Amino acid sequence: MKILDPHSSNLSSRVTCARCRREPRDDADYVTWHALDEGTVCPGCLTMLEAESHRASETDTEAES
Repeated sequence: MKILDPHSSNLSSRVTCARCRREPRDDADYVTWHALDEGTVCPGCLTMLEAESHRASETDTEAES
């Protein structure tokens, strides 16, 4: 049985990584995950190219603001 964190929204308990199938440890862990075409992926499963692409898109978004 999973013990739910009373300070968490527990939304992360309904999600698993599309690649390794692990669940987020908590909501703070979940916010570091990334939405890809194949589904939500944990940081440990992101490839270097995917991580770099994500950083580049964040920089482009900030530059437009």
